Amino acid sequence: MPYGTDACSFTHADALIARVELIVTQGQETRLDEAVKLAEQCIAAHPQKTECHEALGNALGTKAMMGGIMSAIGYASNIRDAFKKTLALSANPRGADVMLDTQRSTLVAVGSQYVRAKQFTESQRVFTDIEKRYPDSNWGAYGLARVLQEQGKHQEALPLFERALSVEAAAHVHYRLGQSLQAVSDKGRSIAAYEKALGFKPALSKKQRGDAQDQLKTLKG
Repeated sequence: MPYGTDACSFTHADALIARVELIVTQGQETRLDEAVKLAEQCIAAHPQKTECHEALGNALGTKAMMGGIMSAIGYASNIRDAFKKTLALSANPRGADVMLDTQRSTLVAVGSQYVRAKQFTESQRVFTDIEKRYPDSNWGAYGLARVLQEQGKHQEALPLFERALSVEAAAHVHYRLGQSLQAVSDKGRSIAAYEKALGFKPALSKKQRGDAQDQLKTLKG
């Protein structure tokens, strides 16, 4: 296989995996079927790529968790098979990393579910735990900021969104930062945050992108 073709294939796999991770970590319940299909597509095209099987396990695990105990029972064997394949393809040292990544993704999904359910004490507990366990991930600070934002505590949320961006910038973090800056009437910085969100890759979801564009029109109007 020519080098160029292989490089393109590798990038395609990474793009599929990134899309699965975005859906799972943001807890987009209505898009979990899409995440499963993307992971299966990755496996079909790259059956020896460890991360494709890991992505399928994460997507199935999150779908099972959000569907309740009966759903978890129904998906149990598929989830187990996906992670068994992941470990079989990976070197032993990486096996521990895979499990840590899986645990983090599951915790993020749980915390996000609590936020949507307005169970803020529980969501704060989960995201505080994530920040302690995974200091190299932006999800702890971002999740804590979202807990405050959902309660209308925008001024308190701002430094946490900034901390999340300092760990790892992402479109959805810039977008949420823009919302809180707009809420505290910091027009200039809000415009900058929305513009960064719209220009970032991977891109915002269609809904968030449309809202960011609408808010920019209002702020610039």
